[in-house]
Amino acid sequence: MYDLAFTPDSRSLLSGSEDGTLRVWDVERGQCIHILQGYAVSLYDVAWSPDGRFLASSGLDNAVRLWDATTGEARQVLQDPDHANTLFFGVAWSPDGTQLASASYQQGVHVWEVTTGTRRWVGRAQPTRIRRVAWSPDGTHLASGGDDGSVCLWEATEGRLRASMRGHSGMVMSVAWSPDGTRLASSGGSRGGGEVVVWEVPSGERLRSWSEPGSIVYALAWSPAGGLLLSGGSDGMLRWWDTEQRVPEGTKGTSRDSPVAQSESRWEDTGK
Repeated sequence: MYDLAFTPDSRSLLSGSEDGTLRVWDVERGQCIHILQGYAVSLYDVAWSPDGRFLASSGLDNAVRLWDATTGEARQVLQDPDHANTLFFGVAWSPDGTQLASASYQQGVHVWEVTTGTRRWVGRAQPTRIRRVAWSPDGTHLASGGDDGSVCLWEATEGRLRASMRGHSGMVMSVAWSPDGTRLASSGGSRGGGEVVVWEVPSGERLRSWSEPGSIVYALAWSPAGGLLLSGGSDGMLRWWDTEQRVPEGTKGTSRDSPVAQSESRWEDTGK
């Protein structure tokens, strides 16, 4: 199982698996209520639309698929019109549900109009494998994280690259906006260990950074109030970070945690 996503009302859970199936689960009963089939390859990411009516998925079939959450019917298949073999990874709905963003392998960030299936724009200024994309809470910007260690900020209307944050020593596996949209967290790592970084938006100042020795950090989530940041790593542990301090608030398991060394980090402003 590669990814999970709750419905906006938290009553259902969507899972994407290596066997190419999407499964919808009733959270209260713990039972699978729908199985959506349409993939002959592994799935990578899944996401519910904000109103819970549609599902989006990406897999190793060079497409992003949209599904009717009620009937399980495949509604649209979105592909790169310029490169038919583009692989898509992370998918994310805009806050108003009218657009869908997708990350890709060496072909940039793609944004689609959901109703027509038309690609609105593509940003290719990050020519690496982009694993995750995330919309700002107000829907005006997109963030993306790449295997080259970069975190990019895009203007969501026309796809103009606004800034590029540098400072990760390894791959960026996850990006997540704070609830108020004033901070952006990114995480990832390499064989040497993982890291979590919190950036201020729009200044690009590196506010906080932490290390997770021996563990690549694959997932991030903010608390609703924005004071805590939850990280999940390859060592199987969850850590809660107080974003106002440099030590973990709590750890599910036992680990040694210390601040990331202050290696060079910078924000490259490309906006006009």
